[in-house]
Amino acid sequence: MVRRAGLAFCLLVTAVAGRAEAHEPPVVTGMVAGPGDAVVLRTTRGLVVGDLRGGPFALQCLEFSEFLPAETPSLTFFGSTLFVSGVEGLVSMSAKGCGLERPAQFAGVPMTDVHQRADGTMLLLTTGAGMLNDAWESVDGVAWQARGLALSQTLYSSLRPFGAGEVATGVRIDVAAGRPLHFVREIAGREVVRESPIEVGPEGYRVHLLDVRDGADPEALVLVDQYRESATPDQMLRYRDGAVEELFAAPEIVDARYGPDGSIYAASASGLLRWRESGGVAVVGDGRRATMVAVAAGSVFTATEYYIDGCALCRVEDDALVPVLRFGEIGGPTVCSEAPGVCDGDWADWRLEVEPAEAGSGSGAEAGSGSGAEGSAAPSTVSSRKGEGCTAVSTDIAWEGAGLLLLALAWRRRAR
Repeated sequence: MVRRAGLAFCLLVTAVAGRAEAHEPPVVTGMVAGPGDAVVLRTTRGLVVGDLRGGPFALQCLEFSEFLPAETPSLTFFGSTLFVSGVEGLVSMSAKGCGLERPAQFAGVPMTDVHQRADGTMLLLTTGAGMLNDAWESVDGVAWQARGLALSQTLYSSLRPFGAGEVATGVRIDVAAGRPLHFVREIAGREVVRESPIEVGPEGYRVHLLDVRDGADPEALVLVDQYRESATPDQMLRYRDGAVEELFAAPEIVDARYGPDGSIYAASASGLLRWRESGGVAVVGDGRRATMVAVAAGSVFTATEYYIDGCALCRVEDDALVPVLRFGEIGGPTVCSEAPGVCDGDWADWRLEVEPAEAGSGSGAEAGSGSGAEGSAAPSTVSSRKGEGCTAVSTDIAWEGAGLLLLALAWRRRAR
């Protein structure tokens, strides 16, 4: 059955064209903590590896990270091994970004999520038209077994531990109505325990599962992303006891996490937001655009767009954001024996993008980056929405095949 998929086609074109984008300001879109104080930052120009004890941070470029600049891969640690899942498959590496390995069974298979349960079991989602649409488990990160969650005309975008089972967000195509239907599902083994529909409205396009709070009464954070610039804000939802409720709405929410204090922290165009059950929403810091949220070592971390204040990583302390790392302090590229010199081109681009902005804001000199680019102007602000400016191209696409793959690509969220 054929349906119109203009916006999805635009997404695919943008994802492919993203590889050719030059000199786009780098932004931190995520963070994952590993053994000890090891930390990996996900940026739009590659991974940055370092540690929270104040040690050096170094860029591991896009060419070496093996993910596309137009996607936001999922990261998780399994012991001292970092797993990166994305459109082109699964890659494992050391906490320093070396020793890359790719399981042969997942080569070229798009993935939407990788996560680790408290008992150490790894969870992995593969998705894509005509491919391995399923959830997978592994106890060692090497051998993977299919869970058998594949359902006709259904794609899962996220899968996380939830109580004794898992919770997932996804979408299925209502062929009769000609539109996608989003949902949150509780899953036990291969069975769907219950499902709650999510109504996204005429502008809604993507639904993401962001975080799960552990405990006897677990809760899941779900984001409805309106995708393109709109007067309609993004919605932050909470899934609890089989029901979905809206907690708050804000423009361009890109990430959210439960904080150690039970609050919900959300990165948005309005800055880092903190939601409390008793007090509603408040801005942490001075309201500068936040690009990610992470929790590690008992603290909440965030990042801001670099041409505003150069904060590649900030720690939340009370109502303030305290810089831990500035873009001008990031060194590189990471040197690994198996691929010397492969990052040189990306590193040159990184310095070209960072130094003028650091000099223009004053933060580069303060950080000791040596970026004295006199007379250089900071790059102009670009849209924080991937696909912004795409014309409404209508192309006849079969939902049963390419339409599902386009939806999968649309889930590869980029916090820009």
